[in-house]
Amino acid sequence: MRSNRRRGAGDRGAALLETALIAPVFFILVFGILDFGLLFRDAQSISDAASDGVRWASIQGPDPRQVEYPVGSGSSVSVSADYSVVRAVREGTASIDAEDIERIVVFRVDRNQLREGVDPVDLVPAACKTGGSSTSAGCNVYPANDAFLAVQTGNVAYFECDLGTENACGYDPALRNDGPNPWAIEYIGVYVKADHDYVTGLFGSSSSLESAKILRLEPGQVT
Repeated sequence: MRSNRRRGAGDRGAALLETALIAPVFFILVFGILDFGLLFRDAQSISDAASDGVRWASIQGPDPRQVEYPVGSGSSVSVSADYSVVRAVREGTASIDAEDIERIVVFRVDRNQLREGVDPVDLVPAACKTGGSSTSAGCNVYPANDAFLAVQTGNVAYFECDLGTENACGYDPALRNDGPNPWAIEYIGVYVKADHDYVTGLFGSSSSLESAKILRLEPGQVT
């Protein structure tokens, strides 16, 4: 009887020791799956948003389009392609806090730089990744909070160079070349950068996420 009790106490001690050794590894795996799952979700959202934005930029080109504003009012306003880009990016990143979206860049792409295997992020002008809109670099840089607010409030002037905003004058939406000469049609890119905050802190406090997509403008009407 005494021997059986000693063996039972020893088994319990071994189980506690095994739990103490395995539990930290188990929780690190669980928290790692959680953190990297959320990181992957945000990275995919950024990528999808850039894709949606550049499709609008390609389809709309230099032409304005009519959108209903306010929603449900039956009235409409004329908006530039950059308005459509930012609206698509906001809808695509709805799962991410707007405070974490750092910048949205609409940029002109030199067709001679387009090669198989080149990451579109590497074709974003360096000045546009860190600075403001630039005529020499050919890009419009939109701080996300201001741009999202402009879309929400129907401030279409924010996205049009001829109405006095500096953000849209680096690469004027109204002057983009969509033909009629096929060789002159421009390539356009949309770049989105965001910060991702880790939940557990096991892998640091945050990571920077970025994605860029490039398309050729849809040919305009032949005149």
